[in-house]
Amino acid sequence: MQTADTAVESEQTGPAIKLFEEIIKEEVPTPDDLTDDAIRAKEQATYKLAAIFKEKGLVEELINLTKTVLPLFVDFPRSKLAKITRTLFDLAMKVEGRH
Repeated sequence: MQTADTAVESEQTGPAIKLFEEIIKEEVPTPDDLTDDAIRAKEQATYKLAAIFKEKGLVEELINLTKTVLPLFVDFPRSKLAKITRTLFDLAMKVEGRH
């Protein structure tokens, strides 16, 4: 996560996007292995990736991110999943230049 944050800070969005996507898509062997830290890391990576997409005006990528994370986060607590979904929706609605 720190490597991705460093890439964002140095305005290297390409590598940051790849790293955040890797964190999000990292498999958890069983639902029992899904710790609070793992949930937090995936949640933060999702928010940071969404922020990059919003900043760049990439509405389609933001919508696709929402579609991508829902099946991956099926074992998350419902309240956490609802918060993530709502945040992504809100960000998509705030993208400048959106019709």
